[in-house]
Amino acid sequence: MAIFIRLKLFKCGKGVLIEKGVRFKNPNKIQIGNNVQLRACCQLYAQNNTMGTDKTSEAVTITIGDNVHIKENANLNTYGGYIRIGKDSNIGHNCALYGQGGIEIGDNVLIGPNCSIISGNHRFSSRDIPINKQGTYDIGIYIGDDVWIGANVSILDGVRIGKGAVIGAGSVVTKDVEEYSVAFGSPAKFHRFRDQ
Repeated sequence: MAIFIRLKLFKCGKGVLIEKGVRFKNPNKIQIGNNVQLRACCQLYAQNNTMGTDKTSEAVTITIGDNVHIKENANLNTYGGYIRIGKDSNIGHNCALYGQGGIEIGDNVLIGPNCSIISGNHRFSSRDIPINKQGTYDIGIYIGDDVWIGANVSILDGVRIGKGAVIGAGSVVTKDVEEYSVAFGSPAKFHRFRDQ
């Protein structure tokens, strides 16, 4: 069962569809544009923004542009960073977006199901301290406009994907991807430009 509502708990545009089981954490830190669809059981967890100069607890940490579709069971969690999704973009079902270092997604981006976009890493250099006690370091991830990311892709921290790029299904993206290029594999490598 789906309902069309305009929530007062956060900044929300018109015509927003929120299906059953959608969960929010700190909705006052979430901004949703017009005609956004949040499908069943997806999660939007906005935690305090500790990045940059704005460290206020009131800062918006999840921003979703107009006409964005976030499919079933997708998990958006800022973990103290931020997630920004441009207009007319789609996040596939079962995707995980972890925004510790910041995630910027452009306009008209297609992200297939079961993708992981994780903008943070655990430190692990010490053998004397458990990895879960060594802390993290975060750089951030940038995805340009008009990008298509196939199913089951993992994008690791520090990566920039240029405008118009295509990432093949099942790839692990560890390095930057050029504009209008096609990359795939584990690790993902450049194969050609789209017009070739």
